[in-house]
Amino acid sequence: MKEDILNIWLENIHNHSNNDCILFCRVVENDVQKIMNNLRGIYHVTSIPIEDLKESKRNLGGMNQIIISDSYEAIENMKYVLSYKIIYIEDIDSINRLINLIKNKSFDNTDEIRYELLQKIDFGSLFENNNVDIEGFVIDRLNLLNKINCDFEDITDEFLITCLNNYHKNKILFASFAQLLYRLANLDFRSTAKRTGGKIREVLSVKSKPINSSNLSLSGREPNKSFRVYDLKENTFVSDTKIKIAQELVKLNIKELDVTKISKITELPLKKVETMYREAFLG
Repeated sequence: MKEDILNIWLENIHNHSNNDCILFCRVVENDVQKIMNNLRGIYHVTSIPIEDLKESKRNLGGMNQIIISDSYEAIENMKYVLSYKIIYIEDIDSINRLINLIKNKSFDNTDEIRYELLQKIDFGSLFENNNVDIEGFVIDRLNLLNKINCDFEDITDEFLITCLNNYHKNKILFASFAQLLYRLANLDFRSTAKRTGGKIREVLSVKSKPINSSNLSLSGREPNKSFRVYDLKENTFVSDTKIKIAQELVKLNIKELDVTKISKITELPLKKVETMYREAFLG
């Protein structure tokens, strides 16, 4: 959880263990070396100026990396760094407090350090129970990616509003918007569109299809253009039917009909079928 992640990060350093999080500090222009000097000599911490990432490849060297940046220049190699969770700090007082905590082997017991956490989330959770503010999610993610020198994609307000209107009013998800949401949720900006489309179809349990603009909520332009969309109105019936079939197949408990085959037959995710099996036989 966000409220624990920083102290977990500090505890691992105090115990000379490596973290699965990278800390990203944003400082004012020309202050990189100053922060580097403050961190020098601390064991089990590797400070990395943002300039070094222009040349480095996929993996960062050293333990408990702290990236320090004083610019917003987009750096392609940051897309590889996104395989880690990232703790982002831009307040200089918070950065100085953090350095003192590292040096003194202490913890942030009074929540003085202000930070943001960037990590992968479940793509499917964006569409559950209509409780997610998708617009806020997109805007916040794109802003935070920009802060960590990872300029992913610019989208217009008009495009975002159009996509949200069709989703909320008609349960229609533009395929291009689904690709954007999937990449932002999984922080995956390197997979091909084809591979990403396959993952989206697996989660939504519905194929994308072309649809004429006359069936969409648009601004009125390009009336004859067709779009590729996921019609999520189909999802509820089709998905419920597949789940019922899978549940019945699981109950049969036939040796030759394992979870992998049931998943393939029903086109449901393997993890979902495995969960059904555990609930049916393992309690």
